[in-house]
Amino acid sequence: MELILYVLLYFILLFLIVFILLLSEIKKMEKENLGMDHLLEKSEASRINAEKLKNKVLLMINDLPEGILIIDKDGKVSVVNSRAEKFLGLNKKQILNKTIFDLGHLSDVKKIVSPTLVNFKGVHREEINLRKNFILELTIEPLVLEKNNTAKLIILRDITKMKYAQVAKDQFISVAAHQLKSPLTAVGLSLKMILDQDFGKISKEQRNILDKTYKKNEFLMYLVEDLLKDARADGVAQPETKSMVDLGEVADSIIDFYRDEIKRKNIGFKLNKTDKKLPKILVDKEKIKMVVQNLFDNAVKYTPKKGKIEVSIISKKEGIEFEIKDSGIGVPENQKERIFKRFSRATNAIGSKAPGTGLGLAIAKDVIEKYRGKIWFESKENKGSTFYFTLPTAKQ
Repeated sequence: MELILYVLLYFILLFLIVFILLLSEIKKMEKENLGMDHLLEKSEASRINAEKLKNKVLLMINDLPEGILIIDKDGKVSVVNSRAEKFLGLNKKQILNKTIFDLGHLSDVKKIVSPTLVNFKGVHREEINLRKNFILELTIEPLVLEKNNTAKLIILRDITKMKYAQVAKDQFISVAAHQLKSPLTAVGLSLKMILDQDFGKISKEQRNILDKTYKKNEFLMYLVEDLLKDARADGVAQPETKSMVDLGEVADSIIDFYRDEIKRKNIGFKLNKTDKKLPKILVDKEKIKMVVQNLFDNAVKYTPKKGKIEVSIISKKEGIEFEIKDSGIGVPENQKERIFKRFSRATNAIGSKAPGTGLGLAIAKDVIEKYRGKIWFESKENKGSTFYFTLPTAKQ
């Protein structure tokens, strides 16, 4: 249904572009003052048809379930549909043909059409708490009408019910995971004591069965831990606390955590970090640590003995870039598209028998995008992978 709406929106906008170009041509003809009756008649007929087309397009835009605003090249609001009026609690007369600076005193409008957001190049998407218990998904993207005439299309979608349903689901998962953690830990400890023969000798057959049971229990513990991480990433298990964070310091703490495992596998490790102090990022430190830890965990887990891992942290124009490169198993070409989806694992990762739930990268993606960042990767099967993410600095 959502896809159909977006396709419909695309064609509506296409009609609007044709209408604008048509009006432009009519004005050009009128300025030339050709003085020919048949040209005047043609021009008038074209104008009438253009007006009819415009009215049809505006009616279609007005009936869309999403709120629509178009900001022209001069920063004025040229189109507002009825759903946008409802979302903002305003009449279109209060907004239409006003510049974004004229609307600065309206708090709800300012969140959506602020100069910072409107001047953002490329596609921007974020969630906005417009009012109490009212959440909108805001999408801003360029709309090229003609050469040197780029407008901004703003799409508003009410996601309040969806977000509250997500919170309820996450709370349930968080509670369930917490309830499962204690008994699973107790079972694991008991099995380990039996395997270590603390209660007496066991036969080879008993050891094989108990060892399989212990490994299954360990996998369940791994799943529970990832579910709790997922809940923390969404702010369910603990409230979000933003602070100024040095990504280099976060990486250092994670490297210390994995140092013994890197040494055990005899992995060649290298850290590339500038001597200059890195700009800080405004984020929840625990959530960013979770992202870095998930990327490190995959690199160490899937890199064979005597392999290589290289980490780089660079300050760039678009923000801080983190990069982790390994010589591990890589990702098969036909499975790259779903690598960031929840509970998705590549077939070679499953075949490696390394523990995993397919939640780590999905969590990382959610956190990075929440802070207006970008995460991506490059990989070749049996050659290794490089994962990157960028985050805007506090000044951006």
